[in-house]
Amino acid sequence: MPPSFQELIGEFPEAFERILELESVDPDFVRLAREYDSINAALQLFETSIDPISNTHHSDLRRRKTYLKQKICTRLVA
Repeated sequence: MPPSFQELIGEFPEAFERILELESVDPDFVRLAREYDSINAALQLFETSIDPISNTHHSDLRRRKTYLKQKICTRLVA
């Protein structure tokens, strides 16, 4: 299982089975999960001051993360 799905399972432990199901049948879900993981990694680097970014970029990443999380939630409950 790709690391992005481990992140999602941590966020949505009750949806473990659904995440595995979508991983195998929905390429768009896989794309969303990978993008979500990438944004989480960038935010973690910023928040630990390892990779400083502008406040505007930080806000943009946060908004994108929220958007992706909403899209993923929609897929998980469908």
